[in-house]
Amino acid sequence: MEIYPGGRFAMSEKLSLLALRIGFVVALLITAAVAVELPAAMRSILQIMRQPTHIGLPITPENLVLQPNHSDLEIDLQNIDEVARTITAQIRIYHHCATGCGDYIDRVHIFQAVTDETTSRRMPPSVVFDIPNVTGDSNRSVAIPVRGDVLYFPLDRYDLSLGFAIERVFKDQPAKYLTAQEGSGAIEITIDERLARLEMVEFKVVPPASAKLKAFDLEYLYVAQIGLERPAFIQLVTIIVTLLTVLVSIYTTLTRPFDTLLLGAGTSILGIYGARSLVLGGFPVDSTLIDTTFAGVVLFNLVAITFRAANHFHALGGLKLLPWAIKSDDP
Repeated sequence: MEIYPGGRFAMSEKLSLLALRIGFVVALLITAAVAVELPAAMRSILQIMRQPTHIGLPITPENLVLQPNHSDLEIDLQNIDEVARTITAQIRIYHHCATGCGDYIDRVHIFQAVTDETTSRRMPPSVVFDIPNVTGDSNRSVAIPVRGDVLYFPLDRYDLSLGFAIERVFKDQPAKYLTAQEGSGAIEITIDERLARLEMVEFKVVPPASAKLKAFDLEYLYVAQIGLERPAFIQLVTIIVTLLTVLVSIYTTLTRPFDTLLLGAGTSILGIYGARSLVLGGFPVDSTLIDTTFAGVVLFNLVAITFRAANHFHALGGLKLLPWAIKSDDP
C-alpha cells in the first residue's frame, strides 16, 4: 500500500501498528507450537534410529502345522508410489515339495482385502504370482495396491490390507481356490517393512471370515492390516516450513518498498518453489494441498504487485481516480 499525504497517512500509521501487533501474535504462536511439538518430533527421530525397520512380522500363526508341500513367503515392502497408490514388494519364496511335485502349481493371490467391501460384486484389486512346484527358492517383484491419498501430505495415511488366497492349478483338472481348511499350512508368511519417510503405526492379523467375499467362491487364508503414517518430525518440519514460507512471502510483498519488491519478485517466487522442493521432494507437481497453497501464494503475490504498481504509477502521474487519493485531499 502506498502512503499518501494528509489524512491517509494517519490511517496508514494505525493500520501499520495493527499489522505489527498481529505479526507479533502470529510469530509467538508459531514459536510456541514448535516448542510444544518438538519433543514428539525428537522422540520420533530416536525411535526410527533405534528401530528403523520392522523385520519378520508373522502373518501366519507361529505354531502353524505345515503341510509336507508348503512355501515360505517373506514379503519385503521396499518402496511406495503415493500417486499410483501401490507399494513395491520383493517376495522371497522357498518352496518345500515332498510328494506329487509337478502335478500342480500354487498360484498366490494377494488381494486388497477390507471388511467394508465383503458384499461388493467386483473382485478387489490384487497381485498374482505362481510358485514353482519344485523344491527351491525364487523371487518375485510385485506392486501391491494400497489405500491412501497423497493430497493430504504430510498428514496422509496409507492402509495396506492383505488378503491371501491360493489357487491350485492342476494339469488335467480345473483350477480351484483352496478353502481355509485345505490351505491351512500351505504357506508361511512374514512381512518386512523398509519404507522411507513412512512408519508403521498399525499391524494386526484379523480373522479371514471378517473379510470374506460373499459374491465369490473364494476364502482368504489369512488377512493382515497395516497402517502407515509420516513420522512426527516430517509432519512438523513440513508444516512449519510451509507456513513460514507463506507468511514471509506475503509479508515481504505487502511491506517492501515498491522498487525493491519489483526487482526481487522473481527471486521471491523461485524461493517459494525452492521450499516446495524441500518439503515435497520428488512428488509430482499439483499432487498435494501444499502445491495448491504455494500456487495460491504466488498468485496472491503477483496480484498484490500488480495492484501496488497501479497505485504507484497513479501517484507518480498525479492522478485522482482512486478513492483513497481523492479522500487524501479532503480537509
